[in-house]
Amino acid sequence: CEDGGAQPSQAQQEHVKDPDYPWEERWDLLAKELGDRVHQQCPRWLIVVEGVGHCMKEGSHGCDKPSASGQDTSVPTWWGENLQAADDFPVHLDYPQKIVYSPHSYGPSVYPQPYFEASDFPNNMPPIWDLQWGYLSKTRRAPILLGEWGGRYDDGLDVTWQQAFKKYLAPAGYEYLNLEYSNRSSTTPVQGTPHQQKEK
Repeated sequence: CEDGGAQPSQAQQEHVKDPDYPWEERWDLLAKELGDRVHQQCPRWLIVVEGVGHCMKEGSHGCDKPSASGQDTSVPTWWGENLQAADDFPVHLDYPQKIVYSPHSYGPSVYPQPYFEASDFPNNMPPIWDLQWGYLSKTRRAPILLGEWGGRYDDGLDVTWQQAFKKYLAPAGYEYLNLEYSNRSSTTPVQGTPHQQKEK
């Protein structure tokens, strides 16, 4: 743990691959189980937990998967971005001060979400980010680390989105990891020449 050993993450990966795990169960409970396992060996480590994706199955009262309980299904969400249920179903680690939520968010060059075509874009975006995960930080419920965000930065719409996103992050002092600093990224980082405008 002191030198960044890989044993806890290996245990986590093995558990995630377990075909017998009841995947219909809540994501917060799985994240707690994995996080507590890591802390048994490395109690100093922060546990970084992504959100879930869009509700894939709806019942008569909305999403019937507890990990997305209460999700506003009228608003599309990226994989790993949806933390709407974290208020009702937080990850209760045995070391509660070690939890960090880490959503992902992407621009129009990754996928043409309908809210990118709204007449008030990009002014419509901050309430969407607040809904998905921003409320956790703004209400001081939990720290946020943007695990991945960005896009290709190759057209006006994507540039507008990324500039609006950086403006949204700045006042709250969010920590983040950009998807990639070249102009070749889509949904996975690839090698390329750094994009000077992205670095600003």
